[in-house]
Amino acid sequence: MKVEADQQVWDHNGLYKWVAHTQPEHIVCERFEYRMHLEKADLFSRELIGVVSLYVQERDDVQLYMQMPREVLGKTNYFSNEKLKETRVFRPGKPHANDAMRHLLYWYTFKQGYQFNKEGYH
Repeated sequence: MKVEADQQVWDHNGLYKWVAHTQPEHIVCERFEYRMHLEKADLFSRELIGVVSLYVQERDDVQLYMQMPREVLGKTNYFSNEKLKETRVFRPGKPHANDAMRHLLYWYTFKQGYQFNKEGYH
């Protein structure tokens, strides 16, 4: 299984081209959650989620799995920074990449990705 979790600066077209080039079968994505207490919300990430959603809608062979931020960073925080470091998937200085990895591992261990998890996460 090939996985990718990184922290990039995308525009709409660049993200669409990258996803089309990589031809994923499964995409795990953090759902945008509007927080009213923020003075200024950055809605650009919502637009990028829309780009990914469009890509998935255009194909019958791609599955999109949306997860809430609190699922991964909730009370248990199962995939803590320490756990990511232990398994050598932690990316220093890249908090968004680490959150992406948490979402991927959460999906792989506890959600629909479990069907591919034959040996457990270690």
